[in-house]
Amino acid sequence: MLEIRDLNYSIKKSGRGFLINNINFELEDGYIMGLVGRNGSGKTTLLNLIYKAITPDSGKVLWNGEEVNSNNRYVFHNDVAYIGNEDWCFKYKSVNENIEMLSLLYKDFDEKLFGQYIKYFELREADRNKKYLALSMGQKMQFQIAFAMARRPKLMLMDEPMANLDPIIKVDLMELLQQNVAKENMSIIISTHLVDDISNMTDYIGLLDNGIMKEFGNREKLFDKYGTEGLREFLIESGKLIRLQSLLA
Repeated sequence: MLEIRDLNYSIKKSGRGFLINNINFELEDGYIMGLVGRNGSGKTTLLNLIYKAITPDSGKVLWNGEEVNSNNRYVFHNDVAYIGNEDWCFKYKSVNENIEMLSLLYKDFDEKLFGQYIKYFELREADRNKKYLALSMGQKMQFQIAFAMARRPKLMLMDEPMANLDPIIKVDLMELLQQNVAKENMSIIISTHLVDDISNMTDYIGLLDNGIMKEFGNREKLFDKYGTEGLREFLIESGKLIRLQSLLA
């Protein structure tokens, strides 16, 4: 189980700061959480804090009851996959070369399963021989997802995974994720600014507004409270606030 306790983070740049302000939530094994917020609301920063790619000013990330720190971070990373962060990819190597090198880092990597996912996403052999840098945004995302799922992670952090996928692959991916959550008892956090992407697949939704978790709860209850149009309006209004604060800074 993932537990986020009183997480705070700020950066100072050109006299302006950005805050992740006192974030708290829990995500049990086998559930999907949608992290909803406009661009600039802090979704990527929060995922990086959870993954321990950046260090919070205060607060804790707990995994199965144990605080994640410098002593056990690599054990945690073996259980977690981060989709959308390309730092772990060799950008000037081909997909096949990436697999050859990266698979050595994860003891549970299943190359046969990776091949099945690549085939599922219809990435051709010609694409697998391209440098990662030369792939389209959609192909990069498909490669990352296929590699991550072939590791059978316990937790997947997905930063805007649907943004560069065509509608058919997007629907297929939603079904694939739900199947794997049920089969592997995996948990997923999906960040998005597109409400429709997660309206039918998540168990929980967190509404992030300018670094503050305005709401966190059961998807059905939040949709009963706001409705799809209400959630869209929330995103629009929070975007207006972010732009106004930027102008006044």
